[in-house]
Amino acid sequence: MKVLTNLDLVRNQLINGVIQKVETDPTTKLAVGWIIFNTTEAKLKVYDGEDWVALGSGGGSSVDIATTISDTSTNSKAAGAKAVYDFVTDEMADIRAVANGKVLIVDDATGDVVGIEIDNAVTEDSEKLILSGQVYAAIQKALGNFESMKFKGTIGADGTITSSDTDLNGKIITTLTEFKSGWTFKAAADIPTTILNTDKGIETGDIIMVLGDAAAYASSNITVIQNNIDGAVTGPASTIDETIAVYDGITGRVIKASSITKTQLEGLFEAMANLEAEADATDVFVSSSNTTDNTVLKPGQTISAHLKATGVTDDTYGDNSGIVNSELDDKDSFKIPQFTVDTKGRLTAAEDKVIKLNLTSKGTIYRKTNPALTADSNEDAIWVIDDIALNNNYPSINIYESSSGEMILADVTINLTNDEITISFRLAGDVSLGKYTAVILA
Repeated sequence: MKVLTNLDLVRNQLINGVIQKVETDPTTKLAVGWIIFNTTEAKLKVYDGEDWVALGSGGGSSVDIATTISDTSTNSKAAGAKAVYDFVTDEMADIRAVANGKVLIVDDATGDVVGIEIDNAVTEDSEKLILSGQVYAAIQKALGNFESMKFKGTIGADGTITSSDTDLNGKIITTLTEFKSGWTFKAAADIPTTILNTDKGIETGDIIMVLGDAAAYASSNITVIQNNIDGAVTGPASTIDETIAVYDGITGRVIKASSITKTQLEGLFEAMANLEAEADATDVFVSSSNTTDNTVLKPGQTISAHLKATGVTDDTYGDNSGIVNSELDDKDSFKIPQFTVDTKGRLTAAEDKVIKLNLTSKGTIYRKTNPALTADSNEDAIWVIDDIALNNNYPSINIYESSSGEMILADVTINLTNDEITISFRLAGDVSLGKYTAVILA
């Protein structure tokens, strides 16, 4: 009987059932999940959609199952799982006992597995086997610094090497037949350009470094590192030859070219040196500290311009210090300085002219000092002089400050009828006694 639909046993058992038996695996009308028992192979199989797979093989092939495990066993079965576990556990315990933080190797002599102790990190004190990755990293780091710069000693003023390297010690550097890139030397003294054939001299403390491997000395194969460049001054990339340099800014570290050349500066001095010959005899003369060639100005030398003597005697002219209180009486004399200046503004002569007063024919000179005065509401301080006989003549009156002799302007009123002279000071406040002197010619 053929069943043309699914048969649902509702989770009831199929008792005394037998799986379909075939001698060869079917090749037609295949369906996923078809179960057969291949009697030729004695295997239970299921079709997975592509192949007939033996059940329990996990990969399309069945295995024989041994009941025990040994060094010759190739398979195991469920009944031998405990034996497998025990075997592996015992072996792993032995391995852990041997390893214990060591590297395991097989001893060539005994065939036993033995452990070698290792260092945890690569250091200069490492002696035991270490991990290859750490060794590689350490070697790479060392190679990165290896021979980049290697100090080989010092070099004296004559090129002699002083070094702990016996192959170099005591030899002249220019006579060596082997140079290695990165060799460095320190200048023990100033080394002239002729010793190492350098463009510039080498100073004490400078570093001399070899640029590449070579079999002979060449100045192009070394470089010099200046030891101390404090205060170094920089300038433009190019300039005009023999142009005078000046500072660029206020740092004192940068210079620039000026528009003045060495030739122009020398020409300026030459022109100044020729000034004496071109000047008038009464003008000026020049002198310089260059005693060998007065047409060239050199560093540290000076040039000076001097006025020639005009013949005027050095003295104080117009000295009237002998006149007491700067007051002149009739028949007194005083000095007035007289100077002569030429068209060039030079003083060519000086003398005193003596002036003598003779006022007899002009009248009588009176000197009067003021009493203490008080200014009125109009800010006028009034000084009245009424003890001089004016004889109907208007007098000449000058008023001075008594302490300084400075002339003072004031309002003066003359009353010939009463022989009164009224002097009015326009100021605020009081006038002290004797502050002013009136010189009256009547």
